[in-house]
Amino acid sequence: MKKALCAKLFCAALGVAVAFKTKEKKTFTSCGTTSHQLQAGGLLRNYSLLVPGALCSNVSSDTIRHAPLVIAFGCFGCPAPRPETVQAFAAAGMVVAMPEGVGQSWNAEVCCGQALSQGIDDVGFVRALLDLLLDSSEIAPGLRLKRETVYAFGHSNGGFMSSHILKSLPAYFRGAVPVSGHIYNLGGMSTPKTMSIHFGKMDTAVNYKGCCASSRCCCGIDQAQGQLCQSVDDIFSAWLKINSCSGVSNSSSGLDMDCRQGIGCERPTQVCARTDGNHWTSDEQDGAHIAEFLVKDICSIQGHWQTGACKCKGAAQGPLLWCWYALFSMIWMDSLCCLELLPQVLGGVRGLGLVDLLTSLSLFAAIPPSVFTT
Repeated sequence: MKKALCAKLFCAALGVAVAFKTKEKKTFTSCGTTSHQLQAGGLLRNYSLLVPGALCSNVSSDTIRHAPLVIAFGCFGCPAPRPETVQAFAAAGMVVAMPEGVGQSWNAEVCCGQALSQGIDDVGFVRALLDLLLDSSEIAPGLRLKRETVYAFGHSNGGFMSSHILKSLPAYFRGAVPVSGHIYNLGGMSTPKTMSIHFGKMDTAVNYKGCCASSRCCCGIDQAQGQLCQSVDDIFSAWLKINSCSGVSNSSSGLDMDCRQGIGCERPTQVCARTDGNHWTSDEQDGAHIAEFLVKDICSIQGHWQTGACKCKGAAQGPLLWCWYALFSMIWMDSLCCLELLPQVLGGVRGLGLVDLLTSLSLFAAIPPSVFTT
């Protein structure tokens, strides 16, 4: 009797173990931009996935590489995020997931459209998407996503959503870059996060001074929760406190944009504004600057930024190892260094597709020399 019972229990346990072990994970097999669907919150949701061509070059069947992920949200009424910014992320060697909002809108606390009015569970959708992507056996041949380097980006309604999702799912995201939109209530947010806020001071859709009686905003934002009179400066101050910054320094990005960075912060914290920028200006011109900000943050995990490159910790003696990031070549060098990112020969543009090459060269031409010398 005991032997029979033990045998049954053993078989049951073995069955559970086998079932758990053989649980199938989704495998994405294509590079470039592909379209997909996902069931979430009782709705069939759409999203696109961009795997840069450079990440698919020189693939080895016995080597698994890892790449950062950016979840990019478009504006209210926009079918997708701005292509200029998406291409800047791709040029930086980042995989970009682009979820599609219901009615081209996002339910981000105070903004906007159909998603807000119908109470669409966009947080649940993004959570399901992240679970799918991060648990995938491969995002492309020989490529997986790095859980420690997941970021949110968005413009306008998407900016509200990127900050809302960071607050709602802090365990999934390292940081966010909201452009021309940011939630006003950061209550309960205590975990330090990488943050770069971008606004135009002449924005009349989402006012830099806040959505108040004297500075109204579009899309009913100022009516959503009463008087939302928090300026971008107030929001930046809240992040300085969350990230335990000890002070603030001023700098110029070289892109007709004034930035203020937190000093002594647990995570990089900055706000960048154009004096004459409107609701759209900041998104169109900031792509390379935003991508570089995220690259530097990724570098800080296991290295430090020096003269336009990420130098690994512990590489001071003997031949230097570099996780060398080149904005003009879309390459993360040496998978053994820092974050196990894309291994490539020191040949620059070898293995890049024509479209990738032209895109990267155009981005390079738009980047001021100061980027590579500071």
